[in-house]
Amino acid sequence: MKSVKSKKSKKKKKKKSKSSKKTELDETQHHSIKDKEYITREIETSITLLESPENNIVLEALLFLSKYADIQLNNIIFVHSGGLLPKLLALLDHNICILRVSLRLLWQLLAMVEAAQLELNQDKFDEYVLKIVRLYMSHSDVHVKQFCSLILSIYSTMGKAAVLLTEPGMVGAILRTIKDPENDVILNSSLEVFSKFIEMESVRASLPQERDFNLDIFVEQMSTSEDCFRTILRIFEKMTYFGDDELQNRLKECNLVEHVINILVDPDRKEYVPMCLNIIMHCMGNENTNSYFVTSLEFLKFCQWVKTCPDDVMLICANIFLELSKIDSIRQMLFDLSIENTILSFLRDYDKKVLNTTCEAISFMSKHKYCCEKMITPVVIKKILEILRRTGDSEDPQNETALSTLHYFCRRDSRTIHMIRAYDGLDVLFKYLNNGTDKLSENSYRKVLEITNMFVTNNQLQSLILSPDLYEVILTQTQSKFDEICMRSLEIMINCLNYEDFQNYFLLNKGSKIVADKLSNTTDEGIVRMLIILIHNALMFENLANDLVHNKILLILKNIPELVKYRNPLIQRVMNLIYDMCLPVKFFETGRLELVDKLNERFYVIDGPWHDPFPFLEVLELRRMSTLSTIYVIDECGVVGPEHKDHDCYSIHQQSRTSRSYLSLSSGSSAQTRCSINYGRLSHDPYLPKYVFQVQKLLSGVPSLEKKIKIVAEFVDKNLCGPKANCTIRDKLHTFKLHIECIREKLGTNMIPIGYLRLGFHCERALLFKALADHVYIPTTFVKGKGRLYWNEVALIQTEDHRTFLKMFVVDLMNNIGQLLPVGSRECNAYCDIQ
Repeated sequence: MKSVKSKKSKKKKKKKSKSSKKTELDETQHHSIKDKEYITREIETSITLLESPENNIVLEALLFLSKYADIQLNNIIFVHSGGLLPKLLALLDHNICILRVSLRLLWQLLAMVEAAQLELNQDKFDEYVLKIVRLYMSHSDVHVKQFCSLILSIYSTMGKAAVLLTEPGMVGAILRTIKDPENDVILNSSLEVFSKFIEMESVRASLPQERDFNLDIFVEQMSTSEDCFRTILRIFEKMTYFGDDELQNRLKECNLVEHVINILVDPDRKEYVPMCLNIIMHCMGNENTNSYFVTSLEFLKFCQWVKTCPDDVMLICANIFLELSKIDSIRQMLFDLSIENTILSFLRDYDKKVLNTTCEAISFMSKHKYCCEKMITPVVIKKILEILRRTGDSEDPQNETALSTLHYFCRRDSRTIHMIRAYDGLDVLFKYLNNGTDKLSENSYRKVLEITNMFVTNNQLQSLILSPDLYEVILTQTQSKFDEICMRSLEIMINCLNYEDFQNYFLLNKGSKIVADKLSNTTDEGIVRMLIILIHNALMFENLANDLVHNKILLILKNIPELVKYRNPLIQRVMNLIYDMCLPVKFFETGRLELVDKLNERFYVIDGPWHDPFPFLEVLELRRMSTLSTIYVIDECGVVGPEHKDHDCYSIHQQSRTSRSYLSLSSGSSAQTRCSINYGRLSHDPYLPKYVFQVQKLLSGVPSLEKKIKIVAEFVDKNLCGPKANCTIRDKLHTFKLHIECIREKLGTNMIPIGYLRLGFHCERALLFKALADHVYIPTTFVKGKGRLYWNEVALIQTEDHRTFLKMFVVDLMNNIGQLLPVGSRECNAYCDIQ
């Protein structure tokens, strides 16, 4: 009986245990847990029971907590505050039922409670996270994998995605899941984890070697769900952003840009337009993907879509076409596709950034000859001028981008400056000219000056721009601290030299001094070269040449370093031109006049030492100054008429005056001589014309050049030997000094015409010989030696051993009058005091 009873009791217990197990399994279904009121002690007790060794108790506590957490957000926060997270992580090794509920509750904590994320982010929980990774990679239960993927997608956003990669094969597992997902939730969660992985350089570098990596699968999975579509598009955006070459090649192979354009033009996908444009823009940054798609039909669709695109994406669209226009190899193709029309469509916008980007794209496209011709239209020029008239923009307030485009058009096509004039663009140009470098950058102002120069050099338009306002600007900018600005201003100035108005402005506003100061202070060879060209061209005009010489331009040219002169041979040419134009300066600086240098009117020589800058005769006259040293003047003027009473103080090389009859001068009365004195200023010379006339008579019929030279030398000696022929040198020097003092007293100045002298030594004789020889066609030099030594050299044709050559001789005017001393001979060296 006892055994039967025991058996019955055992059967009852087994039935009870079976029914209890069945109940436990049914309790995994949330609807089997009846709603009831929860009290704090029960919640805390349930959290504590999670540490129980009994699975049934643990499962029941989990179900209780899960039901409680589902009710409202505050409940999940409360259970987390009770230390739930570590206890859930400790249950990852339990049976499938506990594992499912634990993972679900853990996912809820991380998804809803930020504090739970911060707690899990601690390093001490990394090993538990890796357990979840392994569950994701290898567990066969769909629910477990789903909750693991959700947890990992959240964890990957917490800044520790690299921890997940410490588990070998994690990237491959995600790729396999994306390829063949169990459901859409797992797919999207896996994609989100992959989206974080793609930000890591190590993952991007290893992706091409992954066997399961295939971007076509990503494209296919975009049709799975809206969430997957969004996540995959974000992945593509990140891939293109980082621009790894190998990945870009893979993206090119899967025709990513074409797919993105199809999404972009889809009216039902408007929310993804910014993301799609970002992908295309990122592709433009890599040479593997920046242009391959332009031959596709999708690109033509994109070009059409852009013409009516929303205003908020117009800037990025303009940037895409800007990048395309920079690629030289496809510019012809872009022209064939009429892309310039798409680019010009951006001009409809008012946003300054869009307009600036469009202007840059226009400039690049204009490098293509035919595209340039097509783009330079009245509509485009008017729009650019409209942009240039804008003020007060925070973006590019001085409109320098539009200015750069206009400058490029002007350089590419001469029609541009005519359109600028036609649409009242000259006022805009003057506005920017007046702004200077205070408002514009150096590069932009240089472009303004270059456009201005194009107007100045255009015969049809130059009259519209030449004005005192322009002259003031270029004269001011010549002094700019920016070398390029200075050079462009000098270029305009050179082109304005032919205009009398500019010459007058230049003279009145101390232009020569500005040029001289700039030349003396600059170290830039480019500026030096431009200044030398300016001076060279200015020497063609007497008024400018005189002013430059008066501003000591020759002294400045002499001080230029020899190396710079060597590299710029025009410097020496300019110096020679000044010398040829102003023989007194040449003689003062070099101490020599050559055979071809013919003395003009008002040539003068300073007798004695002179350490100051060269004194201009006209300035001395104007200021009624008298120098300590005597100045001998060659002046062949006759009686000065009333109209020529005052000399032009700026005239250095005057035009030859009307020839007068020397016969009438030779028979002139002493009364005429007395009237010719201009006391205190330079008097004209009534005697020199007589000397010339007499010498011409003496040389009439004399065939030999040597005899002519001797006759002229004897004539010089006869007129400058003094009243007593047999005086000693000491007596002659004393008499000479008295003679000079008398002439100074009579004329009221130290400027003495050479004809007034009746006594003279080396200087006076050599000067008179040169003046007379020039008029009787005897080529001769005039040379200054040591101290007060002067001499003349003549060139004679010599024949020796059937060989004809030119030989130079010094004319003896002091000892053996008229003797010719071969240059280099002992007698010549003694006469010239050459050691």
